[in-house]
Amino acid sequence: MPHPDNYIAVLPPARVTKLLAQVSEMKLSDRDAQAVKAKIFSNALSFTFDKQGRFGITASLLGHGSIAKDAVLCGMGDTFNIMSPARWTEMDRATAGENFGDMMRRIGL
Repeated sequence: MPHPDNYIAVLPPARVTKLLAQVSEMKLSDRDAQAVKAKIFSNALSFTFDKQGRFGITASLLGHGSIAKDAVLCGMGDTFNIMSPARWTEMDRATAGENFGDMMRRIGL
């Protein structure tokens, strides 16, 4: 599914079910909530792997992530993200050195 930080987030079915339950509780009259729900689920892709272990990604998701040819897979525990190399470099720089320690302290790790 498209992530608001311009990459592709890949979630296991259980996490998608939890997300769907969460957005289903949002008011129908909440325009922002409905727009976010439409953006996420109209672009989300369910996939399986072929015999070689590959899966396909739609052109719209690749465009959302600015992925043309190469991509970086970033493991996140029970999920992973697919990013353009430029996006990964940007994220890697933002979490480098003392910034990483500051971030860990801020989130309580």
